[in-house]
Parts: sequence; C-alpha cells; structure tokens
Amino acid sequence: MSPDRWHPNVGQVRLGNFAPRPLDPSGNEIQDAVDECVDEELEKIRAKRLQDMKRTAQKERQIDTGGKIKDIARQEFMTEVNESSKTSVVVVHLANLHDPMSRRLDESLSVLAKTRRTVKFVRGFYQDLILGFPSLQLPAVVVYSDGKCVKQLIGKDVWTSRVVESPTLVWKALGISKLEQDDSNDISSVSSDEGQLSSEKKRFKMSVRRDVNDGINKRIDRREKSSRSEDDISDDDDSNEKEYSNLNLQRLLGAIWGLLTLSPIFVAWSVLTIALVRQSVRWFLLLIGLILSTTINEILKAIVAEPRPEGSFRGGYGMPSDHCQFYGFIIAYGFLFVKHHVQTQPSWIRFIPPVLAVVFIFLPVAYSRVHLLAHTWAQVRGGVLVGLTLGSSWFWFVYQTLEGYGLLCRLQSFIDLMMMNNVQKHLWVTRMYKRERTSVLHGTPTSSPSPTASLPVDGEKSRKVD
Repeated sequence: MSPDRWHPNVGQVRLGNFAPRPLDPSGNEIQDAVDECVDEELEKIRAKRLQDMKRTAQKERQIDTGGKIKDIARQEFMTEVNESSKTSVVVVHLANLHDPMSRRLDESLSVLAKTRRTVKFVRGFYQDLILGFPSLQLPAVVVYSDGKCVKQLIGKDVWTSRVVESPTLVWKALGISKLEQDDSNDISSVSSDEGQLSSEKKRFKMSVRRDVNDGINKRIDRREKSSRSEDDISDDDDSNEKEYSNLNLQRLLGAIWGLLTLSPIFVAWSVLTIALVRQSVRWFLLLIGLILSTTINEILKAIVAEPRPEGSFRGGYGMPSDHCQFYGFIIAYGFLFVKHHVQTQPSWIRFIPPVLAVVFIFLPVAYSRVHLLAHTWAQVRGGVLVGLTLGSSWFWFVYQTLEGYGLLCRLQSFIDLMMMNNVQKHLWVTRMYKRERTSVLHGTPTSSPSPTASLPVDGEKSRKVD
C-alpha cells in the first residue's frame, strides 16, 4: 500500500481490532463489499425460506396423539404403523411393563411423546405384536419410516440402564433426527428457484449500496456470535455432567432400595443364627413367630385379594404388605421386650435402639414399597397394623402364658437335650441325680465328681447302686 493511501486504522486491523476502516468510494472496494454481502444475505434468505417450508411440511404431517403413547393391538398394526409411517416416523415399543428395564424405557418414551409431536409413538405387548418374541430380547423398539422398518433396537446391549433412564439418550439412540434431516434435504432440492433468487439479488444490491458499513458490521457480529457459541458448547458439557451425576444418584438409590427389599431375609437368618449359637428358647420362639406371621400374611392376601398398584412388576396380591407386616411384628415384639425385661438408668435409654430401628429401617422400608410400585399406602398401613397386632399377641403368649406356667423352662431343657454339645452334660446331671437319690435312700455318703470325669460303665454303676 502506498504512503498516500495509508490509514492509521490499518495497523489496528492487523493487531486484532476489528473496527471497520472507512472505504474509498472512488475505487472498486464498494462493489466487492456489496457482492460479498449480497451473496451472504441471499444465503440467509434462502436458508430462512427453506426452514419455513420445512416447518410448513412438518405441520401438514403432524400427528395429533395428545402427547401420549398410543396402545395398539396386533390387528391395528397395519393401519397404525405401516400406513402411518408413510407420512411420518413411527416408533413401536414392544413393551412388557412387568420388566423394570422396559418400564423405565416406556417412561422415557412418554416424555419424548410430549415434546416430539411430529413423531408417532405406539406401544403394544411384545408377545401380542410379534408372536413368539423372546422375553430375553427386551427392551425392544422398532422404527418405521416410508412404510418400512428402518431400525431395530433390541436387547440390553443397546438399552443399558444409563440409556433408558434418560430421554435425551433414548432420542439419540432412535436416530430419528437423521431421518428428519434427510427429509429437509429433499425439500431444499425441490425448492431451489434460480429466477426468484436473481430478482432478489437485483433488489438487494440497490439496498446494500446505501449501507455498506452495516454489512461489514454484521460480519463482526457473526464473529462475536461464533465466540458465544463456544460458551454454549461449554454450557452443554456442564449439563451433560449434571445428567451423569443424576444417573449416579439414581444407581445409588437403586442399590439402597434393593437392600431394603432383601432386608427381611437378612433379619430372619440373623435370628436363626443367634438362636443356634446361644441355644436360647426365646430366640427360637421369635423365629417361630416370624414364620407364623408370614403364613398369616399369605392367608390374608388370598382372602382380601386386593391387586398391586398399576404398573407393578410383581405379581400376586398386595394387601397387606408382607415387608411392613414383618417389621411391624419385630417392632412390637422388641418394644415390649425392652419395656418388661431390660432395666437401665435412666429408663428412657433402653428405648433408643428400637427408636433408631424404626427411623432408619422401618420407615425407609415402608416408603420403598410405595416407591417401587409394590404396594399402595393403604396396603402399607394394613401391613403395619397386622404386624403390630401379631407381634404384641405373640409376646403375650410367650412371656405370659408359657413363662407363667413354667413351660418356657421345660422347652429350654428340651432344646439343651437336643443340642449335641449338651448331651454329655445332660447325662452327667442325670447320673448325679440318681446317685444322690440312692445315697439318701441307703444312707451312704457320695462324692460329687466333676462333669469332665469319666463316666463308669453300666455294670460298675449297677453294683454301686446295689
């Protein structure tokens, strides 16, 4: 550039300052800028027009499903799937709501059905829609477009627990956005009209000549927008991290619900282990009471015959709740035992363990039964009421009836006799009782041998007694 054409703003442009320098009206710079801006703005007009045509086409083929998944039978498959797929994409869910993975996938598809109104979502029982379809291949989703099947997503290799719990990941797995993009490309190829673009070009040239600097400033705005888009990408990464953290929290809660569901088995085995180790008749009677409570629960379920909540993955009846009845029995039995057989100073300290068991075990178990759709709140309350009644009745039977009539001591002696490590002790006590009785009858003094002393043979014993 010659010194007479030099301008101070040129150095600013080279250093990164994007403020536009003034143009020389006498040269060809205005014409070049006009042509460049015209081409860019025409591309914007063309892209905007294509978007309008695309939205119009989508509105014409939009399906009114009410934002819900439509339930279909095998007889409706041809009309609801094959025929409908000629005008829009149809997603078919081969469902089994008793399967936990299939049920969570159905919840994600329900969310997508409310937001993706141009896609038709249908659902049907997997063995009804496809005869002989194996249950091991669930969850299963089939995508139809243009009257034919274009995608099959079958099995837990595709539908992992992380994917089925996120509607965003389910939408990516379906790949419907790519199909809609192909449709938009077809619309753009049909809608190109060179004559109309040329007329737009002539009209736009006249308007751009009056304001060239505005066109240059628009390019600067685009650069700023591109820098803002990078910030938007970072925001998307943050949202993905939040989504993954939510998935980890859901996995942790799933493990907690599973442990609470299996906790009655752990408690029953613990009671049996303590009863065998301590050889206590009271622990054996507690185990028998738990078995009777479980038996009564099955009988009450068969009599009441109240079904479980809708969408439950468990079969059978639900009234009363077996988990809540189990823990209600233990809570009532434990509170009464602590009240009548445990002494502390001050007296309220003895109730701390039962209260902690209620807060950290009983209440979470009751909530988990409703959260997992295994029972309703009415069934939970029924289980608690029956469990408290049976636990109080069994405590009264054990410590008032059996212990009051001296039957508890006899049962303890019977258990001591049945245990193999107490057989030698029982025989030694029996032998000493007979010797003392013989010495009293004949007036002969006897010495008391230790329990570890060797026992005499039957002949020697009979001679001494004689």
